[in-house]
Amino acid sequence: FSRFMPPYRTIPSNEEPKKLDTNHPNYNYYQEQWCKIANEWLSEKEKWTIDLPANDTPNSEPTSLSESTIPVLSEREAVELIKTWLGAKSKTFSYPYDRSLMSNILIDKALAKVENAVNKLEQNQQYYNFGEQQIEGINNFFKSKSSNEAIIDVILQETYQLYNNQGEVDTKERDYYHGIMRFHLIYFQNKWRIYDYENIKNL
Repeated sequence: FSRFMPPYRTIPSNEEPKKLDTNHPNYNYYQEQWCKIANEWLSEKEKWTIDLPANDTPNSEPTSLSESTIPVLSEREAVELIKTWLGAKSKTFSYPYDRSLMSNILIDKALAKVENAVNKLEQNQQYYNFGEQQIEGINNFFKSKSSNEAIIDVILQETYQLYNNQGEVDTKERDYYHGIMRFHLIYFQNKWRIYDYENIKNL
C-alpha cells in the first residue's frame, strides 16, 4: 500500500511522530486510493481464520465448566455411581442416619428427597434394613459431549424392611422393589453426582 499511503512529514528519529500532513496538495487523492485498497483487503477477511487462545478472546466471560474440563462419563462409571449410592442407603436410612454419605453422592433434588425421608425416619424413630440390591441391566444411557449432565435408566431390584420404634417390622410397608429407575447425573465440584431420580416403571 506504500504508493497510496497518505503523506507524512519526514521527521528526525529523535522527534515524536506527528499527525498526517492534511495540507499536502495530493492528500485527498492519496487518502481516497488508500481507502479503496483497504476496503478491498477487508473484503477478504472471511477467507481468513485466526485461532486465539481462550484467554485472549476479547470480552470473553469465564465459565465454570467447559467441554475440555468435563471428564468423559462412561456407562460403566455411571453404573458404579448408582451402586455406590445403593451401598450407602443402608447407613443413610438406618440409625444413626449417616448424612455425610448422601451429601457426597447426591445434590439438588435427589439430596432434598433423601433428606426429607431421613428426617421423617428419625422423627418417628424408624429405620430401614436393606437386603438384596441388584442392577439387572441398563435400559438407557445418554451423555452429550458438551453437557455436564447425563441420564441413565437402570433395571433395579431391591429388598428392604421398615422397622418401627419398637424394633418391629412394619408389615404395612412394601418390602420389595423391581422396576426401571431413572437417575439424573451432573458433574459438580470435580465429581459426578446424582441430582435427581424417579421411578419410570414397575416390573
